[in-house]
Amino acid sequence: MWYTYYKKEDAASGPPERAEFVTLWIETRDVNGELLFFVHEKHGWWSEEQQQPLHMHSTLSTDGFASRADAIELLNRQADARITEGYIYSAEPDYTSSDAHAFVLNRVK
Repeated sequence: MWYTYYKKEDAASGPPERAEFVTLWIETRDVNGELLFFVHEKHGWWSEEQQQPLHMHSTLSTDGFASRADAIELLNRQADARITEGYIYSAEPDYTSSDAHAFVLNRVK
């Protein structure tokens, strides 16, 4: 489960050069035989020219949660906080496309 949120004016055109974004996701990991759920967030800027993120840095990395529900709750709280800060466009995989790298950009607020 992952989400990417952008700060930008026009969601229809995709991420523009130097579009600021945050990416949130849950990592599942086996730690000494116990399945734990870790919430992460990275912040950066998208380079359309280079087709990759620039200046990515970690802004959230939790200890493991024993409950997936607890990890999802934190992920949702963090997403709500970022949306309040102006990250109002969500990039999500386009599961209907034959292009494995295709995404859909939606306004969430």
